[in-house]
Amino acid sequence: MITYNKLWAFMQTVNPETGKRRRLHDLYDDPAHPARHEPIGISKPTIDRMRQGQAISLETIDRLCERLGLQPGDILDRQPGEQPAYTRPEKEVQ
Repeated sequence: MITYNKLWAFMQTVNPETGKRRRLHDLYDDPAHPARHEPIGISKPTIDRMRQGQAISLETIDRLCERLGLQPGDILDRQPGEQPAYTRPEKEVQ
Protein backbone atom coordinates (compact mmCIF):
# COMPACT_ATOMS: atom_id res chain seq x y z
CA MET A 1 0.00 0.00 0.00
CA ILE A 2 1.26 3.49 -0.83
CA THR A 3 1.08 5.90 2.11
CA TYR A 4 1.76 9.60 2.59
CA ASN A 5 3.46 9.05 5.98
CA LYS A 6 6.65 10.73 4.82
CA LEU A 7 4.69 13.82 3.80
CA TRP A 8 2.95 14.01 7.19
CA ALA A 9 6.30 13.65 8.97
CA PHE A 10 7.79 16.38 6.78
CA MET A 11 4.88 18.67 7.58
CA GLN A 12 5.81 18.44 11.28
CA THR A 13 9.22 20.02 10.60
CA VAL A 14 10.09 23.70 10.79
CA ASN A 15 10.19 25.70 7.57
CA PRO A 16 13.63 27.39 7.53
CA GLU A 17 12.23 30.32 5.53
CA THR A 18 9.64 31.23 8.15
CA GLY A 19 10.99 29.60 11.30
CA LYS A 20 7.52 28.14 11.87
CA ARG A 21 6.17 24.62 11.70
CA ARG A 22 4.68 23.77 8.34
CA ARG A 23 0.88 23.64 8.11
CA LEU A 24 -1.35 21.55 5.89
CA HIS A 25 -3.36 24.55 4.77
CA ASP A 26 -0.13 25.90 3.27
CA LEU A 27 -0.42 23.12 0.68
CA TYR A 28 -3.85 23.74 -0.74
CA ASP A 29 -5.56 26.68 -2.36
CA ASP A 30 -7.39 28.53 0.39
CA PRO A 31 -9.97 31.00 -0.97
CA ALA A 32 -10.29 32.54 2.49
CA HIS A 33 -6.60 33.52 2.43
CA PRO A 34 -5.64 34.01 -1.24
CA ALA A 35 -2.60 36.15 -0.45
CA ARG A 36 -1.08 33.55 1.88
CA HIS A 37 0.79 31.81 -0.92
CA GLU A 38 0.82 31.24 -4.64
CA PRO A 39 -1.97 28.81 -5.62
CA ILE A 40 -0.78 25.38 -6.71
CA GLY A 41 -4.10 23.86 -7.73
CA ILE A 42 -4.56 21.41 -4.87
CA SER A 43 -7.92 21.45 -3.15
CA LYS A 44 -8.74 20.71 0.47
CA PRO A 45 -10.75 17.62 -0.59
CA THR A 46 -7.57 16.28 -2.23
CA ILE A 47 -5.67 16.71 1.03
CA ASP A 48 -8.57 15.00 2.81
CA ARG A 49 -8.32 12.04 0.37
CA MET A 50 -4.63 11.79 1.18
CA ARG A 51 -5.40 11.77 4.91
CA GLN A 52 -7.70 8.81 4.26
CA GLY A 53 -4.99 6.99 2.31
CA GLN A 54 -6.77 7.31 -1.01
CA ALA A 55 -5.09 7.71 -4.38
CA ILE A 56 -4.29 11.11 -5.90
CA SER A 57 -3.07 11.98 -9.36
CA LEU A 58 0.55 12.12 -10.43
CA GLU A 59 -0.06 15.75 -11.34
CA THR A 60 -0.99 16.47 -7.72
CA ILE A 61 2.09 14.64 -6.47
CA ASP A 62 4.18 16.72 -8.88
CA ARG A 63 2.62 19.96 -7.58
CA LEU A 64 3.29 18.96 -3.97
CA CYS A 65 6.90 18.12 -4.79
CA GLU A 66 7.36 21.41 -6.63
CA ARG A 67 5.88 23.42 -3.73
CA LEU A 68 7.91 21.61 -1.07
CA GLY A 69 11.14 21.20 -3.05
CA LEU A 70 11.01 17.41 -2.67
CA GLN A 71 11.01 14.28 -4.81
CA PRO A 72 8.08 11.79 -4.87
CA GLY A 73 10.09 9.33 -2.76
CA ASP A 74 10.37 12.03 -0.09
CA ILE A 75 6.59 12.15 0.40
CA LEU A 76 5.41 8.66 -0.59
CA ASP A 77 6.15 5.36 1.10
CA ARG A 78 5.24 1.82 0.16
CA GLN A 79 4.12 -0.30 3.09
CA PRO A 80 3.89 -4.06 2.55
CA GLY A 81 0.59 -5.61 3.41
CA GLU A 82 -3.00 -5.46 2.35
CA GLN A 83 -3.59 -3.48 -0.79
CA PRO A 84 -6.47 -1.01 -0.87
CA ALA A 85 -9.34 -1.82 -3.17
CA TYR A 86 -8.58 0.65 -5.94
CA THR A 87 -11.06 -0.12 -8.62
CA ARG A 88 -11.64 1.24 -12.05
CA PRO A 89 -15.11 1.37 -13.52
CA GLU A 90 -15.54 -1.35 -16.08
CA LYS A 91 -16.22 -0.25 -19.62
CA GLU A 92 -19.37 -1.49 -21.21
CA VAL A 93 -18.80 -3.68 -24.22
CA GLN A 94 -20.81 -2.43 -27.15
